[in-house]
Amino acid sequence: MELSLITKAQKEQKDILVRFYEKYNNVEMDFPDVSLTELFVKAAKVYPKKIAVSNGSYEMNYEKLNILSDKVAFYLNNKGVKKGDLVYIDATRSIDTIVGILGILKVGAAYVPVDPEFPEGRKEYIKTHSKCTFELYTDMYEDIYKTIGGNAFEYSKEWSSDALAYVIYTSGSTGQPKGVAVTHKEAVNTILDINSKFHINENDKIIGISSLSFDLSVYDIFGALSTGAELVQIETQKDLNALKRVIKEKQITVWNSVPTLMEKFVNEINGEYINSLKVILLSGDWIPLSLPDKIKHKFNNAKIVSLGGATEAAIWSIYYEIEKVNAQWKSIPYGKPLSNQKIYILNFQQTLCPIGVQGEIYIGGKSVAEGYCNDDEKTKASFIIHPQFGRLYKTGDFGVMHKESYIEFLGRKDDQVKVNGYRVELGEIEFCLEKDESVKKAIVVNDFTGENDVIRAYILPKTVLRTSDYYRKFAMKYLPDYMIPSSFTEIDHIPLNINGKIDKNKLLSEDNTSDKNVYEEPKGVMENEIAKLIEDELKNGEKISRKESLYNIGLNSIMMMSIINKLQNKYGIKIVFRDFMKINNLIDLTEYIKLLQDTSNNMENYHLEEDDNINSNTNNEYKENFGKRVSDNKDHKYFWNPTLQWKIKDGKVLIGKKYYKELSPGLFPQLYFMLQDGISKEELDKYLVQFDKDLAAKVLELLVSQKIIVNELMSPAEIFSTQENLFSHNYGEYLICDQVAYEAFKKEQLNRSIYDGEYKEFNYEDDYLKLSRRRSIRKFSKKAIDFETIGKVLSVLRQVQAYGMKHYYYPSSGGFYAIDLYLYVKKDGVEGLNHGIYYYNPIKNGIIKISNESITENLYYFKNKDIFRSSSVTFFFVYNAKVNMPNYGYMGYYYACLDAGIMIELLTNALEYWNVGSCSIGDFNTEEITKILKLDSNEILLHIMEIGNKCNNTDYIQNIDTQKRY
Repeated sequence: MELSLITKAQKEQKDILVRFYEKYNNVEMDFPDVSLTELFVKAAKVYPKKIAVSNGSYEMNYEKLNILSDKVAFYLNNKGVKKGDLVYIDATRSIDTIVGILGILKVGAAYVPVDPEFPEGRKEYIKTHSKCTFELYTDMYEDIYKTIGGNAFEYSKEWSSDALAYVIYTSGSTGQPKGVAVTHKEAVNTILDINSKFHINENDKIIGISSLSFDLSVYDIFGALSTGAELVQIETQKDLNALKRVIKEKQITVWNSVPTLMEKFVNEINGEYINSLKVILLSGDWIPLSLPDKIKHKFNNAKIVSLGGATEAAIWSIYYEIEKVNAQWKSIPYGKPLSNQKIYILNFQQTLCPIGVQGEIYIGGKSVAEGYCNDDEKTKASFIIHPQFGRLYKTGDFGVMHKESYIEFLGRKDDQVKVNGYRVELGEIEFCLEKDESVKKAIVVNDFTGENDVIRAYILPKTVLRTSDYYRKFAMKYLPDYMIPSSFTEIDHIPLNINGKIDKNKLLSEDNTSDKNVYEEPKGVMENEIAKLIEDELKNGEKISRKESLYNIGLNSIMMMSIINKLQNKYGIKIVFRDFMKINNLIDLTEYIKLLQDTSNNMENYHLEEDDNINSNTNNEYKENFGKRVSDNKDHKYFWNPTLQWKIKDGKVLIGKKYYKELSPGLFPQLYFMLQDGISKEELDKYLVQFDKDLAAKVLELLVSQKIIVNELMSPAEIFSTQENLFSHNYGEYLICDQVAYEAFKKEQLNRSIYDGEYKEFNYEDDYLKLSRRRSIRKFSKKAIDFETIGKVLSVLRQVQAYGMKHYYYPSSGGFYAIDLYLYVKKDGVEGLNHGIYYYNPIKNGIIKISNESITENLYYFKNKDIFRSSSVTFFFVYNAKVNMPNYGYMGYYYACLDAGIMIELLTNALEYWNVGSCSIGDFNTEEITKILKLDSNEILLHIMEIGNKCNNTDYIQNIDTQKRY
């Protein structure tokens, strides 16, 4: 009898709990059964002239977006892409990528977006694992637009809501990413619900903050394009100043991001207020309890919404509108289910947990994904059929149901963490690190600092000891940036707790660095101040070694600008951004600032006495290079640098903007006049000795090292540097750093017209399709260039014997051909060619190896380093003054620049013809490359081109002219 009563009471409690969840999950809504494609096409017909997508100064309306995506769909159809196929898409932040995504969906296929910043190894895995039937790359769109005629295309437009829409790869616990496969109807349910709840319409502007390989971007794209709203793309989410500018100028109404980015943004805008934002959607990670009040203070018209869920349930499944933060809360409530979705808290037996009892969160309803792409085992493990609640996704997240009918999120109990909204499986990082043959065991731990998840790696090596930088570079080959551990520590044993499991708390107490043996602490007050300033900006807890490359420590352009501003304020100097990009390490940065201080204080630029500067270790590099260009060659003459003016002021010699106390006013003006016609070192010594015998040699070294006098050709940059101020403009000093201003400036130049009036236009576009294909390639394929191909390309520069005469395929002033071409071939860059430096001989039409020396990325500045790293071959165009100056004098230099331009154009077209990518580089360390190529004073480096295979295998040569026009 008692047992019967207990059973009855338990049943009643269970029934009450079931009814509670039924009421909680009673969120049915009737949405149309349509595809994402149909939502866009309908909006395009209703709002044809409204802007659909914008990116900086570039805009595209719905009508054109519809037409161009039709062309992409037609192109894919011709290439054999059919309904149900998967198409790999290079997910750059561009309007073309949106066109490509729509084109893929229109043909009935699903898109697999891959961030171009992903390591090549990760990209290759996704390509292989997803079994994509086609790959769509950024440099293909313009050819598609031009070669596919007409505004419509002829194939079935019967789009199914049951078809796959996209596959997004997330971190996987077994060592490789897994692809979440989502259909149209699953994504449409979430998108229409969010738009309905928060009244998103054709008047809204949604800012596209997230990477297109991250599922938040699915709402950005289709939340906008399903309603007639505008999707506003940004170049990068890291540039907070540019982000602020775009929001204000475009009057953005909808923000969708991870909480971390919003918090950084709120802190950045200080006393400013932005009233345009009406909805702020935050998801992907914990929302700090202090953040909502900060947001309301800055965006007083915005509704703040916390969203949760999983990529496996079509973006989001649960939401909570944050009106006021309760002082009793431990975290922002997870909330209630979105329309047509179900949320359950189940125990290990997969039965409902009582109110107030924690359990695992399961998601059901219309937005649950199909499963994992090409992985039935993982799908069965995570997507279950529950006897009572139907098909559910087992999230691995834990939570507790409160009696007020909302769920509180408790986090995870496994090795999965969230970093800036991205799901990160620690096991995948361990798997990656253990690929290195020197690693016996890798243990990756999440160190929650109270604000952010910080990933730390601990390495048990086999025998060889490595540095932190070594492990970081190895990980970067396989993992995206957000998965790279903040620290790498080598350990000699694995600590275990009393249960025999790895004691991760003990690991976290270790010193988080493997670089104890190579770390060199800053020296002197200024070095320490600058190091502290940079470390505060990085905020990763790592110390900067004084010789560590500033490029490799993770500085982005935003951090650089912030550091520059702080340095300028602290030391009362002005730093040019481009100059800052050329600084190698803490030592050089400190020396650079000292030199700027000297100049700004109207003091001597460089002291030759035995003072603290000369004796300081920070000056060793400068001391070694000092005076090395002084030559004893009797044939060498010295000239006054034509870009420098001088005068005597306050009893001191002022040259340019710098004072030189070593130079006696008595030296001038006679020295200046002597150097106008050029004098030998012997003559110069005789003149200087009469003033001070001991000082003569040092003064000569000073004059040469500072390029006050020169005995070799000056580069174009040096010659024209003093004329920079003659060109007035109103675009600001840092145009290159301001993406919006830069795009506006570029658009203005590309659309400029010097004269207005009646034009007679030419229309021969089809005859030049081969030339119009050319695009600068900034990331090349790892595939080596075929030897025969590089030979065919270089052969356009060869000397030809015909009709008893010697001539070339391109013109040169006076027929002198004064430009020499050098090649740097990387290891495995060209099939059949060993690594090294080569000289191209146009007479024999061949190359000769002249050096085994290596050229590194350190000779390049800023982002050019990335281009150099991925290229296979580098071309160096060198002017040899001995060839044409005897005939032309100084004009030979001018003509040589024209010759180089003609050669570069010819090579560019030849490379494109043979489907090899190229990129011209305009900023590099001329002096160091001059040394490596062993150029003499009559030779000067004019230009560089990086060469490599393109990242796609499309054979334009065969297709472009034979393809049927429509």
